[in-house]
Amino acid sequence: MKVAVIGPGAMGCLYAAKIARGGIDTVLVDHRSDRAARLTAKGIRIEAPEGEYTTEIKAVSSVPANVDLAIVLVKSGSTSSLSLN
Repeated sequence: MKVAVIGPGAMGCLYAAKIARGGIDTVLVDHRSDRAARLTAKGIRIEAPEGEYTTEIKAVSSVPANVDLAIVLVKSGSTSSLSLN
């Protein structure tokens, strides 16, 4: 299964990191390619009651065509501009 989490805000990063940490092929989609590159290079750092950890993540600037599930976690005003081909 391949999952795309759309939106690199707090919820998008949290969900992408948790899903990827669970062993599911996950990609985080950010419309800003510079930020996507930074997320790919540095990963997502999570602070949780059980401790801190960093999860490696692949971030891209558009939704890949071959995803099985797309989770949209953007601000409501941005949903009309999404392109899910």
